[in-house]
Amino acid sequence: MSNTICDPLLRSLDQIREILSPAARKSLDALIQIEQLCGGKSISEIGKEIKKVVEKERKSLPKIISRTEALFVGSSNETPGVLLADVVRLSAGDKKKLGTHYGFELSQQKDEANKELQRWIESKGQVRPASAEERAVNNLGDLLPRIGSLFSSQTVEGLQEVIEIVNTVKKQFGVNELHVIFKTMNYRPTGKTKAQLHKELVQIVENAIVSLGQAEGIRDM
Repeated sequence: MSNTICDPLLRSLDQIREILSPAARKSLDALIQIEQLCGGKSISEIGKEIKKVVEKERKSLPKIISRTEALFVGSSNETPGVLLADVVRLSAGDKKKLGTHYGFELSQQKDEANKELQRWIESKGQVRPASAEERAVNNLGDLLPRIGSLFSSQTVEGLQEVIEIVNTVKKQFGVNELHVIFKTMNYRPTGKTKAQLHKELVQIVENAIVSLGQAEGIRDM
């Protein structure tokens, strides 16, 4: 058997296996089998590869989530700094998935996103990044209450201005901002894409203009 063993330590132990205890011989045989399964690499090389695998798994998104939850509930000895170091190294896609898992949306700017993650982790979840809706509301600023006021006014001029604002929002922002406009107007959208949502919003306002005109026509009769 010794002719098939590459690792010098295992080879030396195999030569004195007769004086080893049954438990030690069993462990030795297991290590020899591992060495052979790994193409004759030394135990040191195998150990390094195992360490790489463990480290890769530790830094994977599912494990990051488990580590984060453990830190936040106080069942982990890990410091926020150690966890943060691995979190900021996640890909942009995994950071987005992390935010989705915890119900927030990170800034599209990498440096700002990392700062948001730092505040969140160091506070152990108390300082949470804004949700997609909260960020959209902040992005729209004064436009959102303006839309609500104009839409509620039910005047042709006001509704036409709503369409102008919606057109501007489509050019400057994304689907999240359009979604909060729907919410402000007390409508539930059916579209998914930005183009679909924009078309649907404009149609709602145009229908309101038509209805308003019909009502005025009836009053004039």
